[in-house]
This record gives sequence, C-alpha cells and structure tokens, in this order.
Amino acid sequence: MAQLEFGLFLEFPTNSDAQVVEQIDRYLPIVQLAENSGFKSVWAGESYPKEMGAIQHTSSPFLLLAYLAPQTSMKLGTGVTLAPIWHPLRLAYDTAMLDQLSHGRLVLGIGLGNPGIWKRFGVERDSVGQRTDETIQALRALWAGEDGFEGDVVKAMGGMSPRPVQPGGPQILVGGKITRSARRAAQLGDGLMSGTHFEWPHVQRLISIYHTALQELGKDSKGSTVSVNRLVVLAEDPDQAWEDAAPYLARLFKVYSKIGLVEGAEALFDTDVDVVAALKDITADICLVGSPESVAPQLEEYVAAGVTQLQIRPAPALMPTELVERTIRLAGEQLIPAFG
Repeated sequence: MAQLEFGLFLEFPTNSDAQVVEQIDRYLPIVQLAENSGFKSVWAGESYPKEMGAIQHTSSPFLLLAYLAPQTSMKLGTGVTLAPIWHPLRLAYDTAMLDQLSHGRLVLGIGLGNPGIWKRFGVERDSVGQRTDETIQALRALWAGEDGFEGDVVKAMGGMSPRPVQPGGPQILVGGKITRSARRAAQLGDGLMSGTHFEWPHVQRLISIYHTALQELGKDSKGSTVSVNRLVVLAEDPDQAWEDAAPYLARLFKVYSKIGLVEGAEALFDTDVDVVAALKDITADICLVGSPESVAPQLEEYVAAGVTQLQIRPAPALMPTELVERTIRLAGEQLIPAFG
C-alpha cells in the first residue's frame, strides 16, 4: 500500500472569547503530541473574518507558523494562502523569511479565496485566475534570484534577499475546486490540495484531472503530492465518536450552511432533527468520524485514488482538548502504522 502522510490542521474560531495567544498556547501540547505520534506537518489557513462566528482560519497564518517554528520539527504549511490578494513581492519576502526561520520547513498551500475576499481587497474578479498563475510564476522567479517578474497583471520589480533556504523555494501545493485549479496545480505547482468541504467524489474527479494534466505535460505523477484536508474525530467506539463530535460539527456546519459552503446543512436548524443522523448524511463524503477501524476503508479509497497526504482537522468549533488529543493519539497508534 502506498504511504499516506499525516498532518495536523489548526483551528482558530472567531466565536471564541479566547485571545489568539491563548488558543495557540492551548495547541502547543497538542502539536507536540501530534509530532510524537508520527504526524509530519502542522497547518494553518488564511481568512479575514469580519464578525464572530466565522470560519476557523486566521488572517496571519505566517505569524502563527513562525510562532510554532521553534516548538516543533514538523513541516509548516499554509492551507491555503489566498494568492490573489497578495502582492507577489510581499508574499515572496514573507515566505522566504518563514522558510529561513524554520530552517527550510515551509510548504506553501495556495488558493484563490472567494468573491467577498476579492472585493474587500479590491481585486477584480475577472483577473483572479491569471493573477494566481502569475503570482506563482513570480514567486518561482524571485525565489530563484531573478531580477523581478513582469506578467500581464502581476509585476514585481527587482530581486530579493534573503531567499528561501530550500533550493528553488518551498513546495507549492495548489488548491481550488474547478478544473482550471487542478490543471494549474499540474502546470505550476508541486502538488494538488483539496479543501475540507470538497465532497469525496468531487475530489476524485480533481485528482483524475490533475494526474491527466501531469501526463500531458510529461510529468511523473508518482512523485507529486495530493493533499486532502478533512475534519476527523476518532474514538475506540464509532458511536462514541459521533456522540462526542455532534455538537461541534453541528456548530461548524451551521456556519457552512449560512455561507452556502455545504449543501443540506440547513437541516441542522430544525429543532426536531436527529443531529447525529443529519450529520452522518451531510458529512458522509466530507468528514472522517468513527473508530480507526471504521474509517480505515475510507482512507484506503483515498490512497487508491492517489491521495498522499491527509491534513487532519481534529478540533472543530472549540472541541475540548481531551477529545482532540484522543483523535491524535488513536491516529498515531492505529492509522499511521497502517498507512505510513
């Protein structure tokens, strides 16, 4: 069986009264447990919430990962950095600095974001795809020591120093839900990244498009990363896992419903609904909830389809630390030995 690398994805919910430093300090022993359990990477996403109760990412993942850099020897990843809202020169400098601070451990996940984000940052919707393509090209050029980059919509004048520790710069994983994103990953990236809310049949289609594009470009898909982000809650007993996960997944998926991210989640607002049954239906192709034994067949499907990396989100909606640690411990004891 092909290897599946496990990573830890961190949540920073805005429906919490906790300061960011309190949240990340809560994570420090969890990060250490993950590393000791065989996890290879730790990840943070980028978003710009305007109010409480928004999606659980942060506006400054590079700062948070820099804070973690001396606390762990795992790789540090962004999942994802919203490329269209960054000037490529600024992004090149910040990524190079984090790669320096982490002694060459940065992995740069890149995505596009959404129309609301583009509007807030003054980015024209029609330019987003090309802006993303040229940002990746600009990063490659700047990291390699070239004297700037000039595309049709993106320009970066002059070179940069210091450059990343990794020769050629950090690995770039490209995310996105459409065909062009999978082709972009093949053409410009070092791998494909899939989001938490992408349903598994759709992820399979993206992987197939990605692998076909690699072949058309004369590239070998065997050495390429396919990273999938998934909400994961584990217990020795599958029913216990669902009982423990239900209140936190329901809270998160109500947010997803309000922003139209997941179909069917509006059922959770019905006061008479069986929450566990509804969640099982809503999340069947999205989440991994159960015992290590019960989720293993899903992971076998992932590996068979070409997934090489699983980013585990074990702490939805401020799930208690003891439940988060249980998921990590069980993954380390049973899933990583089976798939690693």
